[in-house]
Amino acid sequence: MTNCSKKLCSGLLASCLTLLVSAQDRPATPPANGAMPPAAAAKPGPKPYKEVITDKAKTTRGFFTIHKIEDKYYFEIPPALLGRDILMVNRVSKSSVESPKGFNGYAGDQIGENVIRFEKGPNNKIFLKNISYNVNPDSTKPMYKSVMNSNVQPITMAFDVKAVAGDSLGNGIVIDITDNITADNEIFGFGAGAKSQFQAGGFQSDKSYIVSLRPYPTNIEITTVKTFSKSAGASFGAPGQAPGAPSQATVTLEMNSSMLLLPEKPMKPRYYDNRVGYFGTSYTDYDANPQGVKDIDIIARWRLEPKPEDMEKYKRGELVEPVKPIIFYIDPTTPKQWVPYLIMGVNDWQVAFEKAGFKNAIIGKEAPTKAEDSTWSLEDARHSGII
Repeated sequence: MTNCSKKLCSGLLASCLTLLVSAQDRPATPPANGAMPPAAAAKPGPKPYKEVITDKAKTTRGFFTIHKIEDKYYFEIPPALLGRDILMVNRVSKSSVESPKGFNGYAGDQIGENVIRFEKGPNNKIFLKNISYNVNPDSTKPMYKSVMNSNVQPITMAFDVKAVAGDSLGNGIVIDITDNITADNEIFGFGAGAKSQFQAGGFQSDKSYIVSLRPYPTNIEITTVKTFSKSAGASFGAPGQAPGAPSQATVTLEMNSSMLLLPEKPMKPRYYDNRVGYFGTSYTDYDANPQGVKDIDIIARWRLEPKPEDMEKYKRGELVEPVKPIIFYIDPTTPKQWVPYLIMGVNDWQVAFEKAGFKNAIIGKEAPTKAEDSTWSLEDARHSGII
C-alpha cells in the first residue's frame, strides 16, 4: 500500500471515530412538544414477606391461609395447591326486597358454579383459570393432544405475587384477592343468565363490600354484600310506587361464595342410566367413537367406600361400615320438636344402603352446641346439614 493510500485510510478512520463520539455525546432529539420521554419504570416484584404481611395482619388458617390487613385480604397459597381443582359455588344468602319472589329470587338460590385452578405464570404472576370438564379427553389416547390444542382453558384473573414466605414461615405465595372478590364477575358472583332471577342490573361498586372470609381445612367461605341497579324492564316497583312508573331502586344482595378443595385423586365414575333417578353430568369423549364424538353421562354420588380391612367381607356380600358415613346434621335453628322426626327420616334410608352392602351408611344427628364444640360450623364443607 502506498503512503498516499495509508494517509487516506487513516483520515477516514479518524473521521468515523469523531462522528461516533459526537453521536454518543449528543443528547437525544426531544419530541415535538419539547417533553423528554419518561424513563422506563422498574417492574415491581415480590417484597419481603414481613413488609406485606405485617404485624397488623389478622391471620386465619385453612387450606389457604388468609390475612386481613385493614380493608385488604390476602391469600397465602401453598405451592402444593397450585394446579389443584377448586369447586366454586355462589349463592344468594340474603335476597333483596326489590327482587321478585317467584320460582327464583329467594335466599339460598344458587347463582353460579365453576371449577377453578390457581397456576404460576411468568413475571411473578399467579393466574386463575376457569376449568371446563365439558371436554375431558383421556391423556393416554391418541386424540388427547389434538383435543387439548383446540380447548385451552381460559385465564380469568391474574394476580401479582406480593410476597413469598421464607422457610421459617412456610413457602406460601401471597396474592391480594380483595378487588376480585368485591367485583362483579362469574367467579365470585353471578353466572351467565342468573342476574335476571333477581332483576340485578349494573354493578355499583361504591355500595358493595366484603363481610368476611372464613377458611376451613377443605373450604373457604366468602360473604359479600353487592349492590346493583334494578334491571331495565322490571315489572314491579318500590313500595308505594305506581305500577309501570320508572324505578330508581337498587338491588342489594348478600352473597356467599364457597371454595371447596376437590380430592387430589378423583372418584371412579359411574355411568348414568335413565332408568334410575340419579342426578347426572356429562362430557364429550373424542376417543370412544373413532368416526365421531360421543356424549358420556355419569352420575353425581357420595364417595361411599368399604374400609380396607373390610374389603374381602364386602366382596363376600357381608354388611360393612363405610370409611366415611353420610352424616346429615340438623340445623341448630330448627324447632326442637321437629328434630327427632328429621333424624328418623334420615335414618330410614339405612335400609336402602344395606342393599348396597353398607350398614350405618347414613346417619342423622343433631348439630353440636357451642358449648359441646366451639369449632363446629355448618359452613364447614366437611359437614352436611338439613336447614
